[in-house]
Amino acid sequence: MNKLFLIILVLFCSCNESEKVVVTSPSKKYLLVANVNDKKEDKKKYGCVLLKLYDTHGKVLDSLQTGASVFQTWAAGWHDINDTIVLCSSDIGTYAYAVTAKGKLNEISVTLESPLIAIGDTVFKRTYGYVLGKD
Repeated sequence: MNKLFLIILVLFCSCNESEKVVVTSPSKKYLLVANVNDKKEDKKKYGCVLLKLYDTHGKVLDSLQTGASVFQTWAAGWHDINDTIVLCSSDIGTYAYAVTAKGKLNEISVTLESPLIAIGDTVFKRTYGYVLGKD
């Protein structure tokens, strides 16, 4: 009985690999890894999507806490223009991040009229088969 409880507890508390997204940029210069912040000491961002940007040699260039909860639906991917990362989340909406010349992530303003909304919808639909807010 105790063994079964322990197995169920470990499965429930462990990070699910399906929550991890790994995508190469269109320019092939960067690798995006979107994963779960599992650091419990970070109470404000625990369980949120963490973006990490790598170069082609595997060096971490930058990382960013998004505030998107992994307990909601979310998807991350690249826009073809200027190696722009697009995050679409059911709890915080669509966000975009440009990669600067120094390999840092710089947030881009996304308005309802922005073409990045459609890119976020596409990334989300590829992951879940539907677009947020549209039946």
